[in-house]
Amino acid sequence: MGSGRRRQLGRLRTAMDILNTSWPDGWSPDILIEAAQTGRRITLQPSSARKELEKLQRDAPMIVEAISKMDVDCRMTATALNHLGHATTCVPAVK
Repeated sequence: MGSGRRRQLGRLRTAMDILNTSWPDGWSPDILIEAAQTGRRITLQPSSARKELEKLQRDAPMIVEAISKMDVDCRMTATALNHLGHATTCVPAVK
């Protein structure tokens, strides 16, 4: 696996960690958790690398959508999405 893929997987893990700090209001979407675990699955079964990476590429838009739809402080989702390379901003709700 190339260094670009390793960086991508690292960004997914970091985005997951960012969103997990929103507990108890929210948690990383399942699709993000699954994507962040891609490298581990490839390590355990190297023959699955192509299938895993193709799935990761197919799921990328759905990962962004799932993060965008989270009902947590928008600063969390904006930080995670920016970390994944999807520039976004938010205006926190006044309470």
